Amino acid sequence: MDYMYHGHGLMLGEPLLGRRLHDVRRTVQLLRALGATELTLLGRGQGCLLALFAALLDPALRLELCDPPSSCAAWVGERACAWPAANFMTGMLRHFDLPDCYAALGDRLSVVHRRTCGECASL
Repeated sequence: MDYMYHGHGLMLGEPLLGRRLHDVRRTVQLLRALGATELTLLGRGQGCLLALFAALLDPALRLELCDPPSSCAAWVGERACAWPAANFMTGMLRHFDLPDCYAALGDRLSVVHRRTCGECASL
């Protein structure tokens, strides 16, 4: 399904990653409207990228990532990438990579690894 939605999104000029990011941001807005004052996003697996980009766009969000990818540039050099194409932001590497995003978040970001993350240890 990712492949089909991703392909349609590209043809319509609305990539799937952007639509998913929109959904995350609207959910954060809803939680705030319902009274949430402090929010921390937990991203694991493919959700790491959505949570990362949402936190970059919202300076009030804190972020915890479980085993995030090190960089998109590393994927380019791989013979085969296990992540779906829908997770790639077109043209991103011309301007920035994931380490730049991690650095931009500063102390709002905490990274945990599967063996120490309570949420992820059961996976």
